[in-house]
Amino acid sequence: MPDLSKRVLNQRMEELKDCGIVLRKVLADRPVRTEYSLTKKGSGLRQSLQAFEEWAEKWLLNKDLSNLLVKLPH
Repeated sequence: MPDLSKRVLNQRMEELKDCGIVLRKVLADRPVRTEYSLTKKGSGLRQSLQAFEEWAEKWLLNKDLSNLLVKLPH
């Protein structure tokens, strides 16, 4: 995610931690590193996230997003 600022990434990871989806571990290396891992709750999202990733690859990575428009019957 090259356009994601470090501040926003840290906020999102903190939100995931607060929701019990990831665990945060600060490593006393030099420089200090932070390591995240999925909790059991977070691992439960794996299948849903993989399905979402497949959907995004099919529909969002296409430069021409006009194929996302769907005409719904009235």
